[in-house]
Amino acid sequence: MRGIDNLSGEYSSGQRGQTVNLLAYAYGGSNPSSPIPLQSAATFGGRAAPGNESMPPAAHRCASVHSRQARNRGVFVVAAPLVVAMLAASPIGPQKPGSEAPAATQAAPKQPPTPTVDAPKPDPSLAAAYVKLVGELPKADERGSTSWNALSLDSRGLVADARFGDATVAQLTKSLSELQPVVIKLIDLTKRTAVIPPNAADAAGAKAQEIEASTKAAGAMRGTARLLTGDASRLFVAGKQQEASERLAACLGLVRQLANGSELHGLVGAGIVGLVEERVAIMRKGVAGRKLDAAAKATILKALDALDPDQPLGVALTGQAASRAKLSLSSLKANLAP
Repeated sequence: MRGIDNLSGEYSSGQRGQTVNLLAYAYGGSNPSSPIPLQSAATFGGRAAPGNESMPPAAHRCASVHSRQARNRGVFVVAAPLVVAMLAASPIGPQKPGSEAPAATQAAPKQPPTPTVDAPKPDPSLAAAYVKLVGELPKADERGSTSWNALSLDSRGLVADARFGDATVAQLTKSLSELQPVVIKLIDLTKRTAVIPPNAADAAGAKAQEIEASTKAAGAMRGTARLLTGDASRLFVAGKQQEASERLAACLGLVRQLANGSELHGLVGAGIVGLVEERVAIMRKGVAGRKLDAAAKATILKALDALDPDQPLGVALTGQAASRAKLSLSSLKANLAP
C-alpha cells in the first residue's frame, strides 16, 4: 500500500471533528498536515491524469480532505485521482456570461422559398381569334378545300398534296403570297403566352354550343399550322430561310397554346409537331441544293425549348399517339442539333 501514502501525503495528529459528522472544511489546527504535492495527486500508476497539469488550490484542499476522511474510515477510494482530475478541469463557481461551450452544430439559416411560375391562363379570346382569321381564308372550291394548306415539300422542291384539292404548285404559291397579311396576324397570335380553354367536352354537363366552339378552335389551330408550314416551304425554296424558320417556330407556339391538359388538344398538338418535324427533316437534308442553316435551326429550337420539358403537349397521351408524339419530338430535336 505504499502507493496510497504517495497519493495522500501525511496525517496530522489529533482528532478534528466527529467521525459521524465529518468537517466540511479542511481544518489545519496547531499541527497542520503537509500539503499534497501536485505531482502526487496527479499521478496514479505512473500515468498522469488528463487535465491535471495545472490544478487550482481549491482542488488541492478538496483532494486532501477526501483522502484523509477515507483513510480514517478505513476505506481507500481508488477513484480519488479521477475526482481530482474532474475538479481540476472544471473551475469552481459560476461561469461568466458568454463562457458557455458553443453548440456542436448550428441550425442552418432558412432559405427563402423558391418563387413559383404561374401556369398560363386559358384565354377564350385567343381561340376565338384563330377561328375568325382561319374562317376568313378563301376556299378553292365548293367542297371547302382550301388553296393554301396543300403546299408541301420534298427533296426536289415544292409539291402539291392532292388530298387537299386539285390546285397546282403555282396556284398554291400565288395564294400563299397573297395571304401574307393574315399570316403575319396568325404569327403574332402564336406569341401570346396564354393557352386556349380546355376542350368543353371534357367537362361534365357541357352544352352542345360549348363543345362545338372547342372543336372549331382545335380545327382552326390545325389549319393555321398547315398554312404556316406551307408558307415555310415556299419561303425556304425561295432562299428565305429565316422567314421560313419563323413560321415553323410559330407552329410550335401553337403547340404550347394547345397544352392545356385536354386530350383532344394534346392530340392536335402532336399532329402539329409531326408537321414541323417533317419539314425540318427535309430542309436539313437539303432541297434543290439548299440546307437549313444554323441561324434558322436556332430559331426553331428556341420555340421547341419553350415547351414544357415534362409535358410538352400538356397531357400524357397513351398508345400509338404517345409513341408517335415522342418519336416526332426526339427526331425534331435531333434534326435541329448543330
